Order: sequence, then structure tokens, then C-alpha cells
Amino acid sequence: MKKGRIVLTVILVAAALVVLFLIAVFHDDHKEELIYNQSLDLVAVTVEGEDLTLYDLAFYIAYEEGQVNEQAMIYNPDDPQAYWNIHTNGEFLRVTARDTAVDMMIHDYVYARDAAEDGMSLSKEEEKACDSSAEDFWNDLTEEQREALGIPIDEVYTVCRQIGLAEKWTEHLHETEGRDLASYQVGGKAWEEQRDNMDIVYHNDVLDRIEMGTITL
Repeated sequence: MKKGRIVLTVILVAAALVVLFLIAVFHDDHKEELIYNQSLDLVAVTVEGEDLTLYDLAFYIAYEEGQVNEQAMIYNPDDPQAYWNIHTNGEFLRVTARDTAVDMMIHDYVYARDAAEDGMSLSKEEEKACDSSAEDFWNDLTEEQREALGIPIDEVYTVCRQIGLAEKWTEHLHETEGRDLASYQVGGKAWEEQRDNMDIVYHNDVLDRIEMGTITL
């Protein structure tokens, strides 16, 4: 009788695991495909009540894909997607790249906002430098990449000026608080301390559908 109960328990556990596996597979197979340039109004994150959408994230998606793909071409020029599929530090490189793009967007939004609230702005010369960077970035994209992003060059100008103001605020924090400049940049301790103490909602139902390495590549 005892042996029979053990066998029955094993069968029930095995059946439960099969059901869970089938549910996971079904959910993944039926996950709605995200076509980036048709999804720009979807909210990616909410930062202290302010929604940031895939439109706001587009520049950072293209930038991060470009950065990672340079390494992918070195890793395997015949099959760069092999690099994107690497699993390291507990997650796929695609996920790490996506999270980096999101963090860059939040960082620049928050620092530019803080700078503006403090009365800081870009000089005409700084604006010209930002616009020049925006034009270089835009000109490096193919027509297909621009179409995949779904944003106009005016948005690239806007983001590059925001980045410029965020960098100016980074230097201000470095000078006034005395910590290393790198500490205020993405991945730095000072930035992560500030970010982790903010009210930020990550909309994973949207973020998990972003397939880095396939949007502009």
C-alpha cells in the first residue's frame, strides 16, 4: 500500500510538471509579436508618474543594438546572432542589452529633468554639438533601420539634447558631491542609488516583448 502511494505521488508530480511545461510553452508561443514601429505608444516604464513609451526608448534601442552588434561581428562575423544568444550572468545577452537601453533612457530623462528644474540649460554651442551628434547618428542609419524605429530625425535631435543636458547635470553632481564622475553614469553607484529610491514601474508586459538584436539589425 505504501509503495502504491509513492508511485501515485510520483505520477501526480510528473503530470503536474508536464502541465506546467505545456502552459509555459503555450504562453510563449502565443505571446503577441511586437512590431516596434507599430507599437510606439506603448508605455515601457513609468518614472514618478511620468510615462515613457517605446517612442521615447527608440533612440536607445538603436544605439544599444549598434554597440552590442559591433562585438557580435567580432565574435562571429558569419553569424552575429550567435553572440546575441549568449547566456551569461543568469540571463541572455538580449535581455541585458534591453535593460541597458531602458536604464539609459531613465537616466537621461531623470538627470535632464533635474537639471532643468535647477535652472540649467544648454548653451547655443552645446546645442549645436548635440545636433551634430544627432545628425551623425541619423546618417549612420539605413532607411530600413529608420523605418524599423518609426521615429523622425526631430526626435533624435530632442534625445541628443536631453543627453547633453543629462551629461551637464552629471558633471554638476560630480563637482558638488565629489564622487567619481563614472558613479553618476549608467551602471554607476550614485546613479543606481538614486534610481533605486525612485518610484519606477517597469511595464514588463511590454518590455518582455522587445527582442533586442532584431529591431534595427
